[in-house]
This record gives sequence, structure tokens and C-alpha cells, in this order.
Amino acid sequence: MPPVKIHGMPPSSNAMGPCILAAYAECGGFEMCNLLEGAHQTEAFTKLNAYQHIPTLEDGDFAIGESNAILRYIALKYKPELYPAAAGEFESCGTIDFAIDAFIGEVYKLHVSVVYTVCGFNSPPDDQAAATTAYMAALDKWGKVFLKGTYVLGDKLSIADFKMVPFFWAAMCCEPKVPGLEVPAQIKEYVNSFFGAVDEAKIMKTFGGFAIAEYVASKDALK
Repeated sequence: MPPVKIHGMPPSSNAMGPCILAAYAECGGFEMCNLLEGAHQTEAFTKLNAYQHIPTLEDGDFAIGESNAILRYIALKYKPELYPAAAGEFESCGTIDFAIDAFIGEVYKLHVSVVYTVCGFNSPPDDQAAATTAYMAALDKWGKVFLKGTYVLGDKLSIADFKMVPFFWAAMCCEPKVPGLEVPAQIKEYVNSFFGAVDEAKIMKTFGGFAIAEYVASKDALK
């Protein structure tokens, strides 16, 4: 059996990137950690990740947390072309890291105010309409800066795509739930290209009623 387990939950965009990557790299895949049942607070899980967060990677006797660290680890060990540091492609790695860090610094805080509000992971902002407008602008700018081709590295997949697409897919699923929300066409094309290239991404569409798409569909629309 492949050795890598990615402990997470299907509705979590942060966890789905590493889960999809592990399956795509044929080194492992998803392992349920039900936060609602307190699975992250058990002694066994705390030994894997003292911070008790998902996603958490378990690879034999080695374990780490944090989505970005897990993505880099899997790529470096099992699928190096997705983070080509070993090949000396430092500019590509720099672009990957820039794209991920720019998302975290500039887009994620706005993602929380819209998508996480729909999902019930975050309290509504004081002005939902303004938050939605700001979020769309941030998505648009990220796309214009980093999508010069099909993916962040042009026509080649990288861990940046595995990181970003689950969040952008969640945003697309939220369109019917959020008045005025329209994900930029460039972002939608990017997400759909990823689904076309990575069959393992289908876990975000159907997963026993708890996939990102299914989870968002079960939530009420924002007023």
C-alpha cells in the first residue's frame, strides 16, 4: 500500500490540495480526521501534529502539518517535476512560492469573508457586499499576475495549482449562494483545466455528500 496518509476532511480546501497531490503522485491519499468528533484532539493525532490541525501528513514514522509544507514534501520526494528544485529550476520554484504566498497574503483573508461565511466556518463581515466585491477583485488580480498560461508554470502543473484550485473551486461552488459573486472567467478556466488534467480532483465534486461541492450545496444562501 502507498505509505502516505493525508489526515483531513473533504470540505477543507486546505486539506484537499495535499490529498489530491498524494493520490496524483501515487504515494498515498486521504485519511479521514473528523474534527466534529474530536479526532484531531486524540493522543494519537497529537503525536502526529502537536498543533492538532488538518491537513497532517503521515509517511511511515515521519509526520508534518501545514498544507504548503506537505505539498512541497510530497513533490520533492514523490513527484519532483511539480516543484523542480532538484532539477535546478529555481526560477520555477520561486514563481510557485510567489503564487502561493500571494494567495495567502492577498486573497485568503477575503476568501474567508465570503466562502468560509457560506460554509459556516467564519462569521459574516460587517458589509458582505463590499467583502464580495473585494474578493472578486483579489481573484481577478491573482489570475492576471500568475496565469500567463494554463497553469502557474504555463503548460506545466505544479504544487501551486494543487494548492490554489480547491479554494477557487469552493468559490465557484459558492456563486449561487452569494449575491453578486462571480468568479472571474480566467479563474474558472484554470480550475476546469485542472479538473481535466487531474482525475484525482473529482474528490472535490463527490465524496459521500461531504465533498466541497456537496458541502457548499447543503448551505443556505447569504442574505
